[in-house]
Amino acid sequence: MREPTFVDTPRGIFTSGGIWFRTREASLREYAGGVLDHVPLPRLLGMAETWLRSGETLVLWLLPALLFEPVSGVFITLVLYAIWKALLPVLVTRSAIKVFSRLEHVFLQAAYYIIVLSLYGMSGRPAAVWIGLAGFILVRWQLLPRLFDLILQPVWRWMYKAPLADQVMHALIVRMALKYNVRLRDLDLMEAQIRDTLNRKHKQI
Repeated sequence: MREPTFVDTPRGIFTSGGIWFRTREASLREYAGGVLDHVPLPRLLGMAETWLRSGETLVLWLLPALLFEPVSGVFITLVLYAIWKALLPVLVTRSAIKVFSRLEHVFLQAAYYIIVLSLYGMSGRPAAVWIGLAGFILVRWQLLPRLFDLILQPVWRWMYKAPLADQVMHALIVRMALKYNVRLRDLDLMEAQIRDTLNRKHKQI
């Protein structure tokens, strides 16, 4: 699994993958130091990044398999994508992250699309071929994720106390603590600090 480089700033942790965690490294070490003794912070950030991208990975593998019926296939894929993205913090598991870390390799995805879309082309299904290509481009160029992030923002604010990336990190820390039998300090206090930081930012704007 790729471990991203990161910068710890007063506004939070920024990773080389473009993810912004509003919590600081010091806060993570204060509230989850026992977990970081087992899972170094770069690896923990890499796991969180992989899970935050898992919705796009799911779409890329699911869409071609459902294009026997292009219209219903696209509809089912988008509905499942929206549900998956909405429930990211709830669904996170260490084993699933391992699976998605392999499935998100672009060369593996490209080979999968070449094989499946070629089969559609040989069987006289041009609509499936063009929709598959369009879907691949929309996801790889981050156009679909950006659109759905805008749509799902109100859902995330209603469901979770902290921004999505931090909520995924929170859930991942809890899973790791259970795995390694680590006692955590009050993570709710860390979430409260994140909310206070966001509230101060909104007041300044």
